[in-house]
Amino acid sequence: MNSALQVLASLDGFVEKTRNCEFPDNDKVNGKLRKAFLELMETLARGETVRPEQFKDAMDERSPLFVGYRQQDSHEFLTTLLDILDEDYKNANSEEEKEAEVMQGESEAEQLQEEKDENDCPDDPPEKHETIDEEESYESNN
Repeated sequence: MNSALQVLASLDGFVEKTRNCEFPDNDKVNGKLRKAFLELMETLARGETVRPEQFKDAMDERSPLFVGYRQQDSHEFLTTLLDILDEDYKNANSEEEKEAEVMQGESEAEQLQEEKDENDCPDDPPEKHETIDEEESYESNN
């Protein structure tokens, strides 16, 4: 875990981009791991000693692969962490997109209703069309 976190901390812009990805405050998107990760990265950036207990607990909640303190493969930890962060990001964005679509749909419906209300006028009577019977037409031509 240590080496994987050091790799992520050393990537130019990774922590900043992760921080800038906004997550909605709701129960549908689990941002606990992301928050713990960012706090850990901030502590590392300040040069302080790190005890990643909150991060480890958040990781254990999301992936049973790393529960406990057994020796684990760093590459597997890194890919699992990135997969979880990516999943959270996608879920956060899909939630925002769904909310935006709902809001847009409501807005469009309101706009259509307003236009209908503005254009509402009594229905004009249907136009009367004269119909000529085929027989009358034939008789008048002969």
